[in-house]
Parts: sequence; C-alpha cells; structure tokens
Amino acid sequence: MNAPVRTRAAAAVWRPAEGLSVRGTVVLLPGRGEHPGVYERFGRRLAVDAYEVRVLDVPADQDVEDTAAQVADAVGDAPAPVVLAGSDTGALHALSVAARPGTGVAALLLAATPAQVLPAPAAGVPVAGGAAGPDAADATGTLDAGPEASPDAGPYAGPYAGRYAGRGVSRDVSPAVAAGAGSAGGPHVSPEASPYAGRDVGLAVTGGAGSVGAPSVSPDAGPCAGRGVSRDVSPDAGSGMGPGLGDWQDELAARTACPVHRGRLDADARFVRGGLARPVPAALVRAAAGATPPDLPTLVVHGGADPVAPPAAARRLASGLPRARLATVAAGRHDVLNDLAHRSVAATVVLWLESLRAGPHLPPAVTVEDAPSPP
Repeated sequence: MNAPVRTRAAAAVWRPAEGLSVRGTVVLLPGRGEHPGVYERFGRRLAVDAYEVRVLDVPADQDVEDTAAQVADAVGDAPAPVVLAGSDTGALHALSVAARPGTGVAALLLAATPAQVLPAPAAGVPVAGGAAGPDAADATGTLDAGPEASPDAGPYAGPYAGRYAGRGVSRDVSPAVAAGAGSAGGPHVSPEASPYAGRDVGLAVTGGAGSVGAPSVSPDAGPCAGRGVSRDVSPDAGSGMGPGLGDWQDELAARTACPVHRGRLDADARFVRGGLARPVPAALVRAAAGATPPDLPTLVVHGGADPVAPPAAARRLASGLPRARLATVAAGRHDVLNDLAHRSVAATVVLWLESLRAGPHLPPAVTVEDAPSPP
C-alpha cells in the first residue's frame, strides 16, 4: 500500500493508502551520500498518517538552479500544503530554494543542517522546544561567544566559521581573541568543530544537551567521544566534516545508533560511502548564505549528539529564522530522521504538520500536562 512509486519530478514517492484523503505533501531533499530510497521508513510512516512524501534525487554539488527546477516540478501537482524538507546538504538546498518567490512551498523542515550557513538571529524571535526533546544546548558553553569570521575566511565564512574554523583547538590564542571567546585560561574550541573537539573525554549526552562529565563515555556519545580528537582534527572539519570519519565504520557510527539503519546502509550498494568526509560544496554554502531567510513556518530537527553538525549551530539557525521551532533529539546522531528515535521524530513531524493545517493563529489541538496529585 505504501510502496514507493516513481514520478517525473520525484525519484521515490510514498502515498497514503487508497481511501485516505491526502493531508499534505513533504518534498524531501537527501544529503551527502544518500539516495531517495534511504528515506523509505520515514516516507512510509508519514504516509500512514495521510501525508504524501516525495523524495528527489539531489546531489550535494548540484546547481541550486537545477534543484529549484526539480522542486518546482515536484510541487506543481502536489496536494497542499507542501512542505520542503532537507537533510544535511539537502537542508541547505531547501533553504536556498525556499528563499525564492513563487515556489509554492508553505513550510520548511530542516534536519541535520551543516553549520556553515547561519542567518543573523531575528530580534525577539523565541525558539520553542519541539516534542522530540529539549532545545539544543551549547555543547561547550562558549560556542556563541567565539570570534567573528575573518573577512578573508573564504566561502565558509559565517557566524560560526571564525578564523579558527577547522582547527578544532588552538593553544596559542591571543588574549584579545580569548577574551572574545570567553576562555582565556584554556584552549579555544572552534565553533565549527564537532561537539567533541577539544576534549579528552566524551560528552555524556542527556536530554539533547551535551554535558562534560566524568571520563566514562555515554554509549551514544558518538564516534569521536573519548578519543582526544582535539589535536588531530581534520583541516576540513569546518566544512561540514566530522572528525574521526576515516573509515566506513566511523561514518556509520556518526550517522546513526540504530542497528536496523546501520544494517541497511551497510548493505546498500547505491549508498555512497565516505559522503560525510566530503566538504559541503562552496557554491551551495554561498547560495544558502546569500539567501534571505524565508518567512515560512520552519521545523529544525537536530540530533543532540550529532558529531558532524554541532547541535549549538541548530539553535543559532532556528533563532535566525522568523517562524522556527527547534526539536532536539536526545543522543540523536546525524541521520536524525532515520536514527534510533525515528518513530518519535516522525511523530513530532506529524504533529507539526497538523499544526500547519490548523493555522498558526489557533491553539494546539492537544495539550499535555501532569495530572494533579490526589488530595
């Protein structure tokens, strides 16, 4: 009933079962290394709730003009409302396309967005926690206070790029820069580095917010936890690459803690291994960075233990979008739509989709509160 079908615009489509009225459409753009079939269970779950899911084949290095044309084809006959979604580099493509007028897109879903493109925070815009967990916390406690990007930082320059982007740690930070980073007495952790960079112990991830604790490492802390990666972070870490992704097993661990998803990727001949070890294309970064933040309802979904894209960057991204909500998945890794909590994430997305249909001026259809204690 929910088997994928092919259309001219989409490489795979999951439709609601016959007899159900379609409640809307999600057009999804995959990330590095992925192909449309990777999102089968996400598509099937949303189709059960009467939402159609169309997944496009959009390589990371594809020209944004071509992506916009693909999206226009997919949106043309799609049941409204249409939500444009993207994961990893697909999220940057979605941001770039949604900023254009006349796209026919009603809302945005951004998952595991790389950290290079961070719009300036919108004044007075609250960032509300999603049902998938509490808001992402600044994993190091100093990410938001780092130095501004050098004018010569190149195409990856942005609020998080910084002149120390990609180094992971610098032990010769000048007093002036250290003062700006809020950490004059110790090593300066680059805002672009993984949440694990610059630490000799891993993060114990709880409730979506990383906390530095004892040397014991949470099993969900990610592939870099406890490795002391601060001294050998790849020079490309500031380009959307995670440290410690030297082989396929490291990449699998960075992508997901779900054994089913790991097994599927491991056996998938179409999946491009090493995708996360490739930098985000500079042209895509420039396109997304130059786009005006779209005034659309936006759900930002991010793993609280994502070793590729720092969780703190997701909060900054959401704060820079006019109508965004942030859902942080506790201990979630980079493939957040397919990770261990994929059921909860899909449910969170459906609740958000239902709120779009109801309209932003209406209260939530369901409110949950603790029952009063018996007298």
